[in-house]
Order: sequence, then structure tokens, then C-alpha cells
Amino acid sequence: MSAPLSLGQSATFTNITDEFFNVCLVGVGKDSAGYNRVEELDECKENIRVAAGTGVRKIRETGVTCINVEGFNDPQAAAEGAQLGIWRYQEFKDPEAQVAEDTIELFGEADRCV
Repeated sequence: MSAPLSLGQSATFTNITDEFFNVCLVGVGKDSAGYNRVEELDECKENIRVAAGTGVRKIRETGVTCINVEGFNDPQAAAEGAQLGIWRYQEFKDPEAQVAEDTIELFGEADRCV
């Protein structure tokens, strides 16, 4: 048995099912992550952002442009991390050289890319 994934470490699997051809598992850090008073930072939410951002970047590397992201019990933090993970600065690029934006959807029964 292999060791669990640490925060930000990922493993991508392909050809799992017809519905989700690519799946990326990402470590979310320690269960004990909480609020850090010194940094004034909710480490649990930050870990979710890191995991979601890492996951969408790894899935995008496989060529997928519509990415479903799990909510990690904090959909806002997951959405923030996912959006930051795929963001590209393209303001000064030639319009013909700009890359189309990927689509991110929160994973759930009613949330599917069409």
C-alpha cells in the first residue's frame, strides 16, 4: 500500500469510466488544519484551494477543457482554488494567440458540463 498524498501532490488516472475519462486525486493536507491566528488564515480553506488548483491544472494537462471539481465540503474555497489554478494572463496577447478559457463546474448531480 502506498503512502497517502501530501498537500498538493496528485495522481491522475485515465480511462476510468465513460462519464469521467480523466480523474485526478490530490492530497488536501492534514485533518488537523484549522485557523492560524498568527497568519490570520484558515489553513483548511487554503488547503482546499491548493488541492482544487492543483487538480484542475493536472486535468487540463490531459487536454480536458470542461473540468468538474469536488466541493471538498467548502464549495467557495474549491471554486476559488480551481479558478486560480486555470487562470492565464492574456491581456496583452494578440487576440489570435489567446487560449480559450476552460470551463469549471462543481461536481454534483445537477452540475455537469454540457
